[in-house]
Amino acid sequence: MWGPAKPGEQVGVKLTKGEENGSWILATVSRYYPDSDIFEVQDEDDESKLIKLPSENVERLEDSVEGLSKGDMVLAVFPDTTSFYRATISKPVKRSSQGTSELFVQFEDDEDETGRTPHRRVTARYVMHSPDGDDDGNQYMDDDEEGDDDQHS
Repeated sequence: MWGPAKPGEQVGVKLTKGEENGSWILATVSRYYPDSDIFEVQDEDDESKLIKLPSENVERLEDSVEGLSKGDMVLAVFPDTTSFYRATISKPVKRSSQGTSELFVQFEDDEDETGRTPHRRVTARYVMHSPDGDDDGNQYMDDDEEGDDDQHS
């Protein structure tokens, strides 16, 4: 997919200010300002929350599993949440003939009571390579990077 995400499109966004610095969440594009290359997105978890971010912090999501294979480190939406976390693709990637592909991943720090990490099924749309080589997931926020001003409007 080329070009900026369009209004109404669901995207992954990296938050840059406040208590959630470095976190990746699901959001929907509200507006794109081409003159400043800024997106205004709506948090999928809080519809009253609009966030303005530079385009480098907005990642378009794809339904394709192209370029993904077992053993790859990715960011994936943890089931029943709207947050991306670090994970490893844990089973061979199979392309679906029905159009919606799913992957099995193991999330970091997701051990059950026996110490085993479960294989979790995630729709391919909610799995992405770490966009800029930066593998920061929600569990890996640096305390010293917290911003002192908030970009939420």
